[in-house]
Amino acid sequence: MIEFSTSMMVADPFSLASTISTIDTHTHMYHIDIMDGHYVPNIAQSLDFIKHLKPVSTQPIEVHLMVENAEKYIEPLIQLGVHTIVFHPETLKDVRAAIDQCHAHEVRVGLALNPDQSFTDLMPYLMRIDVVTIMMVYPGFAGQAMVESALKNIQQASAYKRSHRATYTLEIDGSNNYQTFEKYVQAGAERLILGTGLFNYENLATGYQEIKAFVKDLME
Repeated sequence: MIEFSTSMMVADPFSLASTISTIDTHTHMYHIDIMDGHYVPNIAQSLDFIKHLKPVSTQPIEVHLMVENAEKYIEPLIQLGVHTIVFHPETLKDVRAAIDQCHAHEVRVGLALNPDQSFTDLMPYLMRIDVVTIMMVYPGFAGQAMVESALKNIQQASAYKRSHRATYTLEIDGSNNYQTFEKYVQAGAERLILGTGLFNYENLATGYQEIKAFVKDLME
């Protein structure tokens, strides 16, 4: 079964209360992008956003850190009670130490791979992490077109999981829409992070229903 996560980066900030009420009913997970304007050329979301989301949501929260010196965010995110923290390995001084710190507090760990990076970069950690996040766009901005060459990273992550009996969830971040769903599912995607493709719907409940039905048909 394909899971769906919802990127709050593109949610309308002026109608968050009603939006969250709808999202909470339909999503498997919230996806929060924290950007510092250094690792990526954009600034987005914050620890305060998570602090306010947590009491009004029932679904787990995954935080995707697109920041320099990512270690400094680990302890505050643990204190906020997030479910998963996704790192870009190159933003950590010690990837193994970050994984151990999170796991010691029962927080799941993901590692993200940019389109121009090699899947082999993740291999030293694949048997220790809970999520592999394949970026199908360059991190920083919503609404980008898929980088076609990055499909091989999904395929390789899926093949590695099968051959090594790894337990990570393979999730896809970027350009999740009706033009790409079939390619992602065929390549081995297990969780799709919905952003612009969902929020383009005037009625979010309808959007979830139609997207889920479309992807379910792809699986049959």
